[in-house]
Amino acid sequence: MAWSFDADCPDCGHHWEGIEATLRIGPWTRGGGDAQHLFCRRCYNRLWLPRSMERKAWRRWSERFLAEPSGRGAWLLGLLARIDASFASAGWYVPHPIDPGAVGCPGCGSPMVPGAAEGDHLECPACGSLAPVLAGFTSHVSLAVGEDGFA
Repeated sequence: MAWSFDADCPDCGHHWEGIEATLRIGPWTRGGGDAQHLFCRRCYNRLWLPRSMERKAWRRWSERFLAEPSGRGAWLLGLLARIDASFASAGWYVPHPIDPGAVGCPGCGSPMVPGAAEGDHLECPACGSLAPVLAGFTSHVSLAVGEDGFA
């Protein structure tokens, strides 16, 4: 699900519009449950992950997810393989923390940063300042799922 936004840089006064694309990994409950997210300040990609999960639930989710036909590029498959490998020694029915480690954005390669409750800082395309904060959205946007899984 993608959302459009307007942003202003308090440092240089630049105004721009952008689209935040989202990818959710793992089973999703209404309201998000106990989730974490990573955010790209340049491309506005947001990656949602559960904070923990049972190995059996991960296997069930990943098998169904990988059987779907779209959004299965090398970036996403590599990330899923890293998460899957972390479950190798986990118990089947014991919650296991999901730590994706350092994740580079599939769009620009920049490190994705943990999301902030007060709003995520954007990188101003004019001056590079990290002062702008993504505080709200203007509309919903329908996007096709990209090779990296974001839509």
